[in-house]
Amino acid sequence: MLVNHKQKPFRVKLIDFRTAIHTSKIRPGYIFQKVCYRAPEVILGLPWNEAIDMWSLGCVLAFLYYNQDPFPSHCQLEILKIITQMQGQFEDEMLNDAIYMRNFFTKITNSTGSSWMLKAECEFPCCTNTDTPDSSMGAFENCDSFNNIARTFPEEDSPTAQEDTQAFFSLLKRMLNADAAQRITPTARLTKKKCQHEELSVKFKRFVTSSEVISINSVTSDPDKGCSTADRGPANKRPSGHTDLNDTVVAEETVNKKKTFIPQCTRLDTKEKMAMKIVKKGTLAGKREVRVLKKLRKLDYDKNNLVRFTEHFHHKGHICLAFEMLDMSIKDLIERKLRRKPLQLSQIRVITQQMLVALNALKDIGLAHADIKPNKIMLVNHQLNPLKVKLVDFGTTVAVSKVLPGTVVQAIGYRAPEVILGLQVDEAIDIWGLGCVLAYMYLGQDLYPLHCEREVMRVITKVQGQPSAKMLNNGIHTIDHFNHSQGRRWSFWTLKKVCGLSCCKSVKGTKTNHPMGALDRVTMAEIPKDTDVFLSFLKQMLHVEPEERLTPIQALEHAFIFTKHSPADANLSSHLPSRDDKANETNNHDKFVSVHIFLCLCGFLPKSKDMHVCHW
Repeated sequence: MLVNHKQKPFRVKLIDFRTAIHTSKIRPGYIFQKVCYRAPEVILGLPWNEAIDMWSLGCVLAFLYYNQDPFPSHCQLEILKIITQMQGQFEDEMLNDAIYMRNFFTKITNSTGSSWMLKAECEFPCCTNTDTPDSSMGAFENCDSFNNIARTFPEEDSPTAQEDTQAFFSLLKRMLNADAAQRITPTARLTKKKCQHEELSVKFKRFVTSSEVISINSVTSDPDKGCSTADRGPANKRPSGHTDLNDTVVAEETVNKKKTFIPQCTRLDTKEKMAMKIVKKGTLAGKREVRVLKKLRKLDYDKNNLVRFTEHFHHKGHICLAFEMLDMSIKDLIERKLRRKPLQLSQIRVITQQMLVALNALKDIGLAHADIKPNKIMLVNHQLNPLKVKLVDFGTTVAVSKVLPGTVVQAIGYRAPEVILGLQVDEAIDIWGLGCVLAYMYLGQDLYPLHCEREVMRVITKVQGQPSAKMLNNGIHTIDHFNHSQGRRWSFWTLKKVCGLSCCKSVKGTKTNHPMGALDRVTMAEIPKDTDVFLSFLKQMLHVEPEERLTPIQALEHAFIFTKHSPADANLSSHLPSRDDKANETNNHDKFVSVHIFLCLCGFLPKSKDMHVCHW
């Protein structure tokens, strides 16, 4: 309730504790909360805790935003339908433990096993009369994800308002997570601006951050002294070399569930600009990354094109990693600066050479980065030093000698086939990842699907050929993607046609709309020699068999890296799009090459010799 909306706008207090209960006395199956504010774990009869209050609060925020309850107020089955529609099917493991699952789900058994399917119609009296005022289906009725539930107002066209809307829905998504364990905790703290209640308006500048990460803007003042850390006198200075978050001024931050990235902040004692990564407490990821970064100190950061790690410290249990501040990632360069305009081969060559040096340095100390992708390669300063790049983010870096078969690493669209199949991995996975980055820079788009391993394997099998029987026989995860047929004298594997996992339920159809299948026949001109060398180089980097893939040293000795080129060709500023470029874009072979043509040129798809026609 509002305390006094005239004197203290938006000052509220929580009331009515009749249904409050100690969490230690909760038993599965207890029914609480109004229907449209009822958490899924309560509906299903699962064990629950304080997370149900965070779900209800999320529903209240949605009500304030839409002036309408987000979920139906008359039927629990309809609520589960909308949750499933927006967040995917509940895990079978979760449903098996639910007391009331048979009220809403039917168990389906087939040759591949058993699973739960949501009932189509409600069998209870709540749905016999849906003409009453309380039978509204809610604001989320026609939404299939959190990405398309934002309403549009004329006054929200400004960048600030749009940023606030995105922050709000990011928070709402975490509050309304169907998995209670992944839901944001209620001990969140307000940012500095949110603590000043008199400055609050209907549109909040920033939203609360979870207790899982640090509220950066709120720790730049000393709570004990009541003054800014910038105003501390000499007597209050900590010993040289000691750092905490009170020593920094934050320019901006990016938060996700496990870590916070601060691309720009300033250390107050030295006025040095730096980037910071904060890993939440309670995980081993931070300690593991610190161990890797200490190993990297044996290497020359600049010579080996690795981001410079300066120090690490702890703040309230969170691990803070400080790095030199870089400019922008390759992904930002292509998608924002160049507006998805591919890079020229001379520019790709310069970037590739630097990354191969970095990968070779990691290989020499027995490490694999295990997450090579465009946003992990950053320009140092694209204006003063064009195309000088460094490899960043070693949070998933692994010691090759300690990696067990079946370990899952790399982003899906950049995941090597041996990782997908669950084989023993080594540094060759980084060469695969770098090969995918090269294709991204050449095409201006990703080569493989980004949402589903099965789709990646389908494209690899159709384009580059099926992995060998040896790989398939030894893969721990092979059975997830292939069917095995065996007789007395024969045995073979066939790729499963349909992906039944949740990754493909949010996309239309079971097959990815991959650009390479868009054309049946594509006519093209003669291939320039430099392009032919590049495509041959890339084909060897994307070999399905890891043993046949190029090593960093072999790649550095390839003709593509040693091809003579003018330094002016690698000038990034000359490649920035302008109005005069648009009329001549189609005349440059290195610009806007379709994935289909690209695969034909690489030799992954057949090409007619007489008419230079690709067949699909």
